[in-house]
Amino acid sequence: MNVENDKKFALLIDADNISPKYIDIILTETVNYGVASIRRIYGDWTDNAKRSWKECLLLNSLTPVQQFSNTTGKNASDSAMIIDAMDILYSNHVDGFVIASSDSDFTALARRLKEDGKMVIGMGESKTPMPFIKVCDQFKTLDVLFESKRNEDKAAGESIENADKKGGNAGGRKSSAKSGAKAAGEKDSDVQPITSLATIQKAVMEIIDEQTEEGDFLQLSKLSTSLQKRYPDFDYRVYKFSKFSQMLKSFSGIVLTMRGTEWVVGRKGTETMPSDVQRMVAEILDEQLKDGEWMPVGSVLDAIRLKEPKFNYHNYGFSQFHKMLKSVPGLEFRQKNSQVRRKNA
Repeated sequence: MNVENDKKFALLIDADNISPKYIDIILTETVNYGVASIRRIYGDWTDNAKRSWKECLLLNSLTPVQQFSNTTGKNASDSAMIIDAMDILYSNHVDGFVIASSDSDFTALARRLKEDGKMVIGMGESKTPMPFIKVCDQFKTLDVLFESKRNEDKAAGESIENADKKGGNAGGRKSSAKSGAKAAGEKDSDVQPITSLATIQKAVMEIIDEQTEEGDFLQLSKLSTSLQKRYPDFDYRVYKFSKFSQMLKSFSGIVLTMRGTEWVVGRKGTETMPSDVQRMVAEILDEQLKDGEWMPVGSVLDAIRLKEPKFNYHNYGFSQFHKMLKSVPGLEFRQKNSQVRRKNA
């Protein structure tokens, strides 16, 4: 990581409605965007309910900002956070802000920060009001990410436990594996992503249709950017996928393939062999076959690459070369030996 080139962010946490159990996720997600050069957390630290936060302030280099709760039922930290954010904005020492809160009161603040060209990353629970989510450049759903991480730890712990049982050491790590997966007495959560996977799939189809000509492909990076603009809360991890491409492959109407050195995505049925390649195949079969003879599919591919060394069937949306050949009219195949010839030869 080149710190000199990293963007600087001000991390502002509302301790009144963000649980300390999310601190690891908050800091990890912030690092993905740059350096949290300012780390402040706001709350009434005379309140015993904040005791759990106090334990991790020093460990994570968080600067506590005291805000007494003068009015019952009113979040006193909001005004302090807003004032500090504007002071930081005018000092122009950061490239963006991370606002960790599930409170819609920060909607206007986020909008104002964006008006000055600052990137705004929101973080909160799935109960966060939609206006605050929509105004952020990106929004991280902490409770869903926390549950996903906990399930991963549980699966990892069970794998270790099973491995130890096979190795004759069932008792050695059993308790630690379980404790690492879930705290004692903690119930399974039913938290759900803010935007459903079905909505994301529909949006993917719409974006492909809007940004490509019929039968063409869209760069994966462009799709990801467009999807994030539509749904700031989008994160493939909340749908239990480890990669964006893995999520796309689960969609029935999508084809994902390599074009040159980058991944591209399109609707299924967009795989086509260009007319110049079709003519090349016809010429190869006419040149190398006598009437009634068959040619191995692999030999056809070798012959094409002799003519065009950079030829790659993946660039046209095909996962296998024989599937590409089958899109060419006028050919017939003998399945046993994967051979091909012209029809009526």
